[in-house]
Amino acid sequence: MLPTLSQPRLTPQLTTASPYLTTLTCAAEHAPSFPKHLAHQLNVGTKRALNKLARFLAKTSDFQRAMLGTTTAVDVINGGVKVNALPEVVTSLVNFRIDFDESIAFAQEHVETILAKIAKKHDLSFIGFGSGSKEGGRFVKVEQLGEALEPAPRTPSEGPIWELFAGTVKYVVSSLKMAC
Repeated sequence: MLPTLSQPRLTPQLTTASPYLTTLTCAAEHAPSFPKHLAHQLNVGTKRALNKLARFLAKTSDFQRAMLGTTTAVDVINGGVKVNALPEVVTSLVNFRIDFDESIAFAQEHVETILAKIAKKHDLSFIGFGSGSKEGGRFVKVEQLGEALEPAPRTPSEGPIWELFAGTVKYVVSSLKMAC
């Protein structure tokens, strides 16, 4: 179950809601070494061009793939109390970094879909998020630990707040150059 949950799920995407798009656009405009073929896809700017760019970037590295969608990390696995014996109960904690275009409900639906299918294949009962407790026999139960947080709102990169921040950075950087 856990390896299946850890797999990248949907096709990588690059949308206007993604701060990574802003980063790439800035790099394309100001970095002379930014690849021209990537800059072209950014300049076209259509959903199709951005998706093509996202698929290309996702193939280049795990880091790039992580910037283009929800990621999961199996952080803790507990089970068993002695050597050479199958555990009666196994628990795990899985962390999700939810993409800007997705939600907690979307991630939970994805988890339930995967685990319900695996539970059925292995003749196990399945208890989804908030389904109550129907435990008994062999089962898979999924629940949320603590309070889930929706993706953070995108920080503005234009407007008065940004202008104040950018001006401060420019001033500090230029004064550092003079001090050297």
